[in-house]
Amino acid sequence: MKKKNKVLIVEDELLNIEFYKEMLGDSYDLLIAENGGKSLQIMKKNPPDIVLLDVMLPDHDGIDLCKTFKSSKKLLHIPIIIVTTLDSPDDKIKALEAGANDFLTKPVDKPELLLKIQNHLTILEQYKQIKKQNDEINKYIEVIVHDLNNPLAVIIGYIGLIESNIEDPLKRGYISKVIKNAQGMRDSINEILDIHKIHRSSFNIKFEKFNLIQRIEEISSEWGILAGKKRIHINLLLDTGVPYAIGDRGKFKDVIDNLVSNAVKYSPPDTSIDILTKSVSNGFVKIIVRDQGLGLTDEDKKKVFISFQKLSAKPTGSETSTGLGLSIVRRLVELMGGEVGVESKGKNKGSSFWFTLLYEST
Repeated sequence: MKKKNKVLIVEDELLNIEFYKEMLGDSYDLLIAENGGKSLQIMKKNPPDIVLLDVMLPDHDGIDLCKTFKSSKKLLHIPIIIVTTLDSPDDKIKALEAGANDFLTKPVDKPELLLKIQNHLTILEQYKQIKKQNDEINKYIEVIVHDLNNPLAVIIGYIGLIESNIEDPLKRGYISKVIKNAQGMRDSINEILDIHKIHRSSFNIKFEKFNLIQRIEEISSEWGILAGKKRIHINLLLDTGVPYAIGDRGKFKDVIDNLVSNAVKYSPPDTSIDILTKSVSNGFVKIIVRDQGLGLTDEDKKKVFISFQKLSAKPTGSETSTGLGLSIVRRLVELMGGEVGVESKGKNKGSSFWFTLLYEST
């Protein structure tokens, strides 16, 4: 037996509630809220498949309630039909701006009521099917990228060891080409992963208290080897008065990885990169990655955190760039409750990328 769709009816007039029960009771599982407060509880604990929302309620304005429902990512997809005696264009515009999907005018016409509910439930079912397929594709992409990336990293590592033990210039040249092509494959795989990340509906953020200084030291030691290949030195200038941060420990690493990778790509050999921390107002810590690289123009600074944007500077060591890393940084930092920014005095004058997180001093 097919499960009935749930219809939330937000209505304070008893006669109207009885009308809905008579019209819809046999076909749908009805949830009744006589006021806005009760509707908020139902939406939180037992979300329906569709909402019939009266505009004039004893404790809430229906338009404001609609806006509240639509501001939640978990409830955004649920269709809301505004039921009202108001029919002026301005009233409808307000409802649409609040996120309403449709309208019914009182007194409600039965055929119109049934047809609109069915149409929106059909669209909702199509949305769920597409979302399910998209989730399956995303999981498949993650598995493929993981299965390709790990062996490739091992291959690059071992070929690098072989190269270091070969003295013949011709053979070293051959192996160097193999390494370069393998690194190109790795960059392409990482580009697929970046595109996948930026188009996901959300990142899962786990808030926790972690040792900020220790985490930065761990990450910088990992980057020391790659930076060393361009004779770039990483300096740590960390405020010991800010030892702990609040955020997602793993996503914090993603942010630092992207910023340091960016600094290494756009810095010439024999320069340095500084990673700094310092407390700022309102209980936030500011983490800064400062380089002596190619710098940014004013135009670059406007689009540096936007997806797929190519900037005027080019990587200094033939590295590749998808134009996605910094947009992912912005998204992750904002999800952790912080802000991002960049400072640069212009071309060839270096850049300082920064972001903020909540911190604890003990």
